[in-house]
Amino acid sequence: MRSVYVPFPNNVIIQDNGLLVEIQNLMGEKYIHRVWMRPAIACSVSQAQKDELIPKGNNTELVSNSVALIQKATTVKNKDIGKFLDGICF
Repeated sequence: MRSVYVPFPNNVIIQDNGLLVEIQNLMGEKYIHRVWMRPAIACSVSQAQKDELIPKGNNTELVSNSVALIQKATTVKNKDIGKFLDGICF
């Protein structure tokens, strides 16, 4: 998954051994978006690629569900999506 931002740089913080993903400064908001991963799924930040999240797990349904939760938490609402490109996409 890649973190995309144009007007405001967002920060992604992984906590609790990859079980909790916190997205800060999304669209310049002070609100911290917290997403808990599904059981047996861990998320990490890629060292090779900038702003890339890597969800890992054995069950593809749980991995895809965790990815969907992250994408849903960062969906831009009530804004022009052509101008505000913030979010995390697969």
